Amino acid sequence: MQTNSHTNGKRIARNTLFLYIRQLITMAVGVFTSRIVLDALGKTDFGIYSAVGGIVIVFSFLNGVMASACNRYFAIEIGRDNTEGLRKVFSLNITVFIFIALIIIVLSESAGLWFVANKLVYPPERVVAVHWVYQLSILTFIISMLTTPFRALIIAYENMKVFAYCGIAEALLKLGLVLALCILTADKLILYGIAMLLVNVSIGAFYFTYCYKHYVASHYVRQWDGQLFREIVGYTGWNVIGNLAVIGKTQGINILFNVFFGPIVNAAQAIATQVSSVVYQFSYNFTTAVAPQITKSYSVGHTDEMLALLCKSSKYSYFLMFIVVLPVTIMLPLLLDIWLVEVPEGCVVFAQLTLINALIDSLSIPTAYAIQATGNVKWYQIFIGITLLLIIPISYLLIMCFNINAWAVLIVSICASVVAQIVRVIFVKRVHGLLVRTYIKSVVFPIVGATIVAIVIPITMLNTLTLTPLNYILIATISLIMVIIAIWLVGLTKTERSELKMAICKLPCIQLFLR
Repeated sequence: MQTNSHTNGKRIARNTLFLYIRQLITMAVGVFTSRIVLDALGKTDFGIYSAVGGIVIVFSFLNGVMASACNRYFAIEIGRDNTEGLRKVFSLNITVFIFIALIIIVLSESAGLWFVANKLVYPPERVVAVHWVYQLSILTFIISMLTTPFRALIIAYENMKVFAYCGIAEALLKLGLVLALCILTADKLILYGIAMLLVNVSIGAFYFTYCYKHYVASHYVRQWDGQLFREIVGYTGWNVIGNLAVIGKTQGINILFNVFFGPIVNAAQAIATQVSSVVYQFSYNFTTAVAPQITKSYSVGHTDEMLALLCKSSKYSYFLMFIVVLPVTIMLPLLLDIWLVEVPEGCVVFAQLTLINALIDSLSIPTAYAIQATGNVKWYQIFIGITLLLIIPISYLLIMCFNINAWAVLIVSICASVVAQIVRVIFVKRVHGLLVRTYIKSVVFPIVGATIVAIVIPITMLNTLTLTPLNYILIATISLIMVIIAIWLVGLTKTERSELKMAICKLPCIQLFLR
C-alpha cells in the first residue's frame, strides 16, 4: 500500500507539473492572442463575434456536466481494470453526445437563428458576416463537444503529458491563424470564425487519432445498455441541477448588484471574477491530476487510501492557491491600475473578496470528487444547490433591511462557501466513513495555522508603509516568502516535508546544479 501510494504521489506530482506548464504557456499566448484579435477585427466585429458565439456557448455548461460524467465512469472502469466495461461506457457516452449534439443543432437552427435575426443588435451591413459566424460557431462547438469523451479518456488514463502538449499546440495554432488575419484582406470576421473551426477540427482529429491508436476502449461499438444509460442520465441530471444552482447564484448576485447598486458595480464584479478565474486555475490543475486517483481508489475498494488522498489533496490544493492568492491580493491595486485604463469603483475590494471565496472553494474539489465517485449525487446536489442559492434571498433581505454595501454580498457568498464545504465533509463522512476530527486535524488546523502565520507581517506592512508601487512589490515579495515559510513549518508534517525535499532534489534543474 505504501509503495502504491508513493507511486501515485509521483504520478500526481508529474501530472500537476505538466498541467502547470500547459496553463502558463496557454495563458501567456492567450493574452497575446486576444490583443491581436482585438486589433485585427476592431471593436465592432470583436463584439459581434463575442455576442454571436455567446448564444451557442449557452449550451456549454451541459457539455461540462457530461464531461464530468465521462471522467467519473471512465476512471471507475480503469480502476477496475475492466477494458470491455470501459469500451461499453465510452461507446454509450459517444451515442449520448451525438444525441445531445443533434438537439443543440435543432435548437440553434430554430430559436437561436431567430434570436440572431430578430433580437441581436449589429450593423445592417454585417448581416451576411453575422450569419456566417453563427453557423461556424455552431459547427465549432459541436466538434469541440464530440471531442470531449476522447479528452476525458486521456485524463482518466492520467496521460497529462499528451493533454498538456495538445493544449499548448492549440494555443499556438490559434496564435498562428490569428497572425494570418493581419495579412489577409478578406472579411476578417468570417476568416476568424473559419480559423477557430480549423483549430477545433485539428485538435479533435488529434484526440481521436491518439485515442484510437493507444486505447482499445475508444473503438466504438454499436450496443445499448438501458440500465447503464439511465444511471448515467440520472448522475448527469443531478449534476445539471447542481451546475444550474451555481449559475443561478452567480447571475442572481449580478442582478442584485444591477438593481440595487447599478452597472458600475456589475463591471467591478465582472473584472473581479476574471481575476479569480485565472488564479483558481493554479489549484484546479492539481485537483485535475488528483481526481482520477480518488475515483480509481473508490472503484477498487481502497477507501482508506482514498480518504488519505482526499485530506492531503485538499490541503495541497489550498496551499497551491494560497501561494498565488496572498501576493496577488496585496498587489491588486497596482495590477488593476496597470491592466485597466480606468478601474471601476470598488473593483479592488470585490476582487480581493472573490479571491478569498475562491481560496475556500479550492477545498471543495477533492471532497466533491469523493462524493461523485459513488455515482449517488442526488441529495448532495440538492443540499449544495440550496446552500448556494440561499445567498440570493439572504443578501436581498440584508440590503432591504440593513442597507448593506455591495461588497457585503460577497461576504455572504464567502460564508455560504464555508457552509457548503461543511456539508460536503458531512456527506463524505456519511458515504465513506471519514472521521470529521481527522479532517479537522489534517486539513483545517494546518491551513488555518499557516494562513495566520503568513498574513501577519504583510498586513502590518500594509498598515504602516506608504503604499507606493515599489512598496506594493516589496510587500508582495515578502508575503510570498512568508507563505512558503508558513506552509513549510506549519502546514506540512515532517513526513510531507521529507517527501517534498526528495521531489525537489529529483527535479532535473536541481540535479544539474548539484553536480
